[in-house]
Amino acid sequence: MREGFFVKIKKLLYGVGLSFLAGAMFYLFSRQSFRDVYNEIGSSMTKWQQEKGIMAELYHSLWNHGKFFVILWILSVNRTAVRWYIRLFLGFTGIRNGFLFLFFVMNRGWMGVLCYLASLFPHCILFSLIYLYSFGLIEKKRQQKHKMLLFIILLFALIAACLLEVYFNLPMMQKLLCD
Repeated sequence: MREGFFVKIKKLLYGVGLSFLAGAMFYLFSRQSFRDVYNEIGSSMTKWQQEKGIMAELYHSLWNHGKFFVILWILSVNRTAVRWYIRLFLGFTGIRNGFLFLFFVMNRGWMGVLCYLASLFPHCILFSLIYLYSFGLIEKKRQQKHKMLLFIILLFALIAACLLEVYFNLPMMQKLLCD
């Protein structure tokens, strides 16, 4: 049984790694057009956050992260559909992060690595744990006794991660990108 767990983790890492590389390659092929986007982001970060307001940012974060979470749990009724959704979700996440990583590195050099890591901290640690735990719960063959309670706990953890993103990560990224 333990061997099967490590094989699943290995497949997960390969899938995310390949998607990460695909996102990085996409950025490399289209980087000239994104240089203007990066300059615009750096010059108007403060203005953008002031115009939108913190509650709008929280709503945006809840919508962006919540839709993937809710779709995952809705599809958990059908094993085949949820397995495909998990694969697509991991591929999308890998491509998005590979793109973001190269976006920062190509525009900020080695400081881009720090910017990328800072853009993931601390909310992505909590998001990763939430999704990995959800994947594990959904993949179990037997029905969980307290599945609804676990879903509600995970939902509150998702809201906490969104709050961390808005109240901690956005001001930190603003300081990093505007300095």
